[in-house]
Amino acid sequence: MRFYNTDEIRKVAKGHFFDKDSMRFFDSRVCLDAFDGPGGCFFVTSERFHGSHGYKGKRLYTIRSFNRKTREVTTTGTFQGYYSRNGALAAAKRASLDASPRSAAAWKAARTREDNRRRAEDDARQARWNAHVAEVRTREAAQG
Repeated sequence: MRFYNTDEIRKVAKGHFFDKDSMRFFDSRVCLDAFDGPGGCFFVTSERFHGSHGYKGKRLYTIRSFNRKTREVTTTGTFQGYYSRNGALAAAKRASLDASPRSAAAWKAARTREDNRRRAEDDARQARWNAHVAEVRTREAAQG
């Protein structure tokens, strides 16, 4: 059976992945598109972190795979490894078309390098912002 959208996967999947309570807890959304090809069946979810004191993180995207034999959903690549929906969907489509385990491993390694580069850029941007805020507060305190 081929899957063309996640509603079809939801009907046959085992476990608690698609439970309303699980989805609500992780503020998870499931993109409707499913990519079913020689490399497997893949789809994209997005999650948003909710911390204490009302903090809400950015919505980030994860590629998931569906195993037809076990009917279980697993994470492919890095959890919340994509900053855009379109980037995650393009990667899921590429993964479904590629049946080679070697190229799949190389693809995951490249994604990990890209994710690490983006996270380092985000960390550097945050550090610059924190330094700027500290400088402004110091000036305001000195002025009095």
